[in-house]
Amino acid sequence: MFVIDLLLEDLAKEIRDAPGWLTLIIVCNWLLGRHVVLKFVERGGFHIGDEKGLIATLVAIVLFLLGDIVDILVFPRRKDAERWEKVLRDIMLAVLISGVFYVVGKEWARLWVVGVFVLLWMIHSLRSTSRKNREEREQKERKREEQQASQDAEEKQGWLKRFESGLLVEERRRAGASLKLKADEYAVSKSLAQLKGEYNWRCVYLQNEAAKFLRSLVLPALLVGVALFSRQQWVHGAFATAGAVAFLASYFWLKQLHMISLYQGVQKTSQNQQNYFAATLNNGRRVFFWNRQLAGSGKAANLTEWAVL
Repeated sequence: MFVIDLLLEDLAKEIRDAPGWLTLIIVCNWLLGRHVVLKFVERGGFHIGDEKGLIATLVAIVLFLLGDIVDILVFPRRKDAERWEKVLRDIMLAVLISGVFYVVGKEWARLWVVGVFVLLWMIHSLRSTSRKNREEREQKERKREEQQASQDAEEKQGWLKRFESGLLVEERRRAGASLKLKADEYAVSKSLAQLKGEYNWRCVYLQNEAAKFLRSLVLPALLVGVALFSRQQWVHGAFATAGAVAFLASYFWLKQLHMISLYQGVQKTSQNQQNYFAATLNNGRRVFFWNRQLAGSGKAANLTEWAVL
């Protein structure tokens, strides 16, 4: 099916771009190797038998997708029209992968999984069609809105936007000024750091991967807390809920440290006249190179300064 192929392609991209899920696989394999956990799973009607490795991998990927949903919903970022499209896509992927559990376990739930997936696919298709129509209507007004946006206060989304670090806001502003970008500072900063060899397995990399691991535990811990509360196990439920809050706070703190480090690094990179090069295209995109290799592109800061490359 085309839809499934498209979703799996998106999943492969997520895994390739964000290897933090490897830690989740290790943890899930360790947990399923524990007799207490395995007994609890089988008590729920899932007899995984010799498929522990496969199930652990699937659980890890589902947790990774749940963590991605947490990131989309809570972390402060510029308003994105595709925000809910990304959330819906992650939910569809999680439901699709979860279907394998029912192939291994409960027979009666297979039809339920298929039904949920079809429903989500229909919602996704309708939203995609609506979004395309909306983009066509807004295309005529886009230039005027972009010109006004530079004069208006920056509008952000994210449930935790009130807790955004002032240092992060300032370093993002400085990075944008150094790169002469209006948006996409993070993507460009990360790409330049990777090309320079100053990202993988460095402190800035480990901060990001640790944040991804912790955010994947937020929703599971919260759901465990709700389940315990429903069984009137108040103390254990309180500990589980407190754990969810701690995971969320730690993820939020680590991701901000990661972004601050990237923004500080790219300010130094942009001063390297020998290896760094950037130019603005006539379509308003600014492209960046390091050692003659394309690092990425972003939205130019000032429409009046566009120049043809």
